[in-house]
This record gives sequence, C-alpha cells and structure tokens, in this order.
Amino acid sequence: MATKPLVNKVKSSGKLTTLDMEQWLKGVPVKSFDLKPLLFKEMIAKEDHFNEQLAALDLEDYQRAVVAIRCSIDTIIPTWAWLKPIPLLHEAGATYVHIGEPQDAKHAFISSKIYTTDWSPYEGKNVIIKGCSHEAISDDLYGLVLQRVSSVASKVMIGEACSNVPLFKK
Repeated sequence: MATKPLVNKVKSSGKLTTLDMEQWLKGVPVKSFDLKPLLFKEMIAKEDHFNEQLAALDLEDYQRAVVAIRCSIDTIIPTWAWLKPIPLLHEAGATYVHIGEPQDAKHAFISSKIYTTDWSPYEGKNVIIKGCSHEAISDDLYGLVLQRVSSVASKVMIGEACSNVPLFKK
C-alpha cells in the first residue's frame, strides 16, 4: 500500500504567519558600557578627564550590539556623562544604545523594533504571536505588538500553531 506524503496544510495555506519577537534579538548581543572607568578616580565626573578616557577607548566590541550605558558604582552622574558615549557608540556601529541596565536595553530595543516594523506583510493574515521564547519578553511588549499587528491582520493568536489562544478577529 502506497503512502501519501504528509502535507502541512496550515503552512501551505499561506494565511498563517508566525510573529516571533525573539527573531529581532538573533545575532544581536546585548553589551554593557560602564561609565566607572571614565570617571576621575572612578568616582567623579570631571569633563576633561572623562573626555580623555572616552577618546582612548576601543569601541570595536560594540559593533552590531545593543548597548546598555550604565555605571557600576553609586555616584552622581551628570546628564552630559550619560550622553557623551552615545554618538561614539553609534559611529562604532552599535545597533541600539540605551541608558540603563542590559535587560532594559533589550526591552527598549524590541519596543523600537515594534514601532519601526512595516506591518503590511501581515495584512489580511492569521497571525500567531509566538508565546514560547527563550528570551524573557515582557507582557507589555506582547501588548504593544498586538496593538500594532491587529491593525492589519484578520486574526491574531498567541502561542504556537498546535496550541494557541485567540486574541483578536476582524
């Protein structure tokens, strides 16, 4: 008895599209940029000293990375000191720069991707927002992506193709 090849009818229909926010993080490391070494005696933000230390840095490690500018010591950091590294990190090829902790930088990066994504490829499609990811993706990002994709999709679910929860239907 001849067997028929298995056909994935869901995939071949072309109407079901998976939206995986984790894809935006693939190949994009999140790196920390600590202000502490730039400070005078690693405690005081003196502009001349800060500028000299900043100019001497090799920023090649930050290419194609999401960068979190932070300070590992508890000291007063003036606004200019948080801002000075940003243009240099962009010139060095950083993908995204955020002032704060690495987890917050990752969150802000995904949020920026949600706002800048062209949602037209999802128009009229049944979309599954992938709900099982290796990265910690917060509920507010799921809410934000739902707001954006539901403006064009005909149906939105969360989960996987084999197990999902409907969220929206036109």
